[in-house]
Amino acid sequence: MLKRDRRHYRSQNTEIQSDVWLTTFSDLITLLLTFFILLYSFSAIDVERFQEVLSSLRLTFLGHTGIMEQASDAIIEDDLLQRGDFRNDLSEDLAKQDFLDAEQLAALRRTERLRKAYEEVKAFLQEAELGEDITLRLETRGVVMEMPDRIFFVSGRAELQAGALHVLDKMAEFFAEVPYMIVVEGHTDNVPINTYRFPSNWELSVARSVSVTRYLVEKKGLDPYRFVATGYGEYYPIATNETPEGRAQNRRVSFVLAVD
Repeated sequence: MLKRDRRHYRSQNTEIQSDVWLTTFSDLITLLLTFFILLYSFSAIDVERFQEVLSSLRLTFLGHTGIMEQASDAIIEDDLLQRGDFRNDLSEDLAKQDFLDAEQLAALRRTERLRKAYEEVKAFLQEAELGEDITLRLETRGVVMEMPDRIFFVSGRAELQAGALHVLDKMAEFFAEVPYMIVVEGHTDNVPINTYRFPSNWELSVARSVSVTRYLVEKKGLDPYRFVATGYGEYYPIATNETPEGRAQNRRVSFVLAVD
């Protein structure tokens, strides 16, 4: 009787000890899964390829152990759902790309900001009914609105005309609603000017941009730290200076919404 009890005790003890390794093995598998999840979270990888690798690992290490297999599926699925917010920030076309490094991602996000700013300006111009007077252009530096100088100034002068204030009032309302830095640029044609106040087109273009900027800041209360006033004289033409029509196009005031 005593021998049978001892054999029964040894059998139970052997079974208990034989199950101990499963706990350690489960811990090891969990650590491996966690390691691969961390690798995924710190890199941009092909999700389908990632799933294939994990499936191969599960078949290799887990075999037919259904409980652990289901648990690992839940972990991966939950992680992918959390990481999905990152991909939703991109357009559908961008999300199809397999790899995006930091530089590419920054460029793509800036492109999206440029597109958004362009649509905002376009909608404003339509609502304010200023489309006929403003040329809208999208450049790498931002969205550019260009208006002929005749709206703002008398030829050879830098004081704002009364008719310009109505236009600037509308623009001030829009500028107050958007977050962008605004560069006000003065441009002239290549016809020389030589007066006491304006020895060259440099001075005239700068004075005009300052007049516009001061009105927006001092009269309309916009943040002065969001504005830059600059003048380029005759050196950035958008048309030929050989014709009256071309020179009229070159005499302009530009508003650049700088999108960083």
